[in-house]
Amino acid sequence: MGDDWEVSNTLKSISPHYASFDRMQQQMAMYAPALHVGKINREETKPPKPIQIVSRQTGPLVDGWWGVLEDKIDALDFTSTSDMTFHGMSVFGGIDGVETHTGDIQLLDEFDSVLASATFSITTDDGSPKYFDVLFDKPFDIRAGVLYTLSVEYLGEFTRVYYMDAEMSIEVRCREGVAVLDFSDSDYGDDNGTTADEGLISRFIISC
Repeated sequence: MGDDWEVSNTLKSISPHYASFDRMQQQMAMYAPALHVGKINREETKPPKPIQIVSRQTGPLVDGWWGVLEDKIDALDFTSTSDMTFHGMSVFGGIDGVETHTGDIQLLDEFDSVLASATFSITTDDGSPKYFDVLFDKPFDIRAGVLYTLSVEYLGEFTRVYYMDAEMSIEVRCREGVAVLDFSDSDYGDDNGTTADEGLISRFIISC
């Protein structure tokens, strides 16, 4: 016999079974799922990055008190050397015994657009210094080298809360290594008199 095509055609002519099998093969090729071509990625899915609380506080909370009032905002600009997810931040309780404080926290971009936010209501039972952790309504993924702003506003009439002295730069241990968060004064909102190294924003809830 000659080449492969000649052999195939000869078999079809002398064997009806071969011709039937050939038609079935053509139909299967037409209607079967598409074949995968290329390398299959069998990399294992990485577990979620653990949530951690990081602080830039330099001393005890009993530094004194800061007056807060509706429409007076404490804001802080920051950048990160690595991508990470911000889940929320901590706020301070009052110093005058049993009190309930309500307010808002926000994460904003460099154009003051709100990226994440939350409303909080906290109650201090004895006026002792403590943090209250507040989670954003939805976590937000920040990008390395991009400027962001965190803000906190206590609503209602004048009251007194704790504050702290803070570092202007801190290191954060992430899965891929060490990231650095750098902080600076912010022009956002009606300033309540705090500065980047002395104020109400010192603890953050992140994953990286």
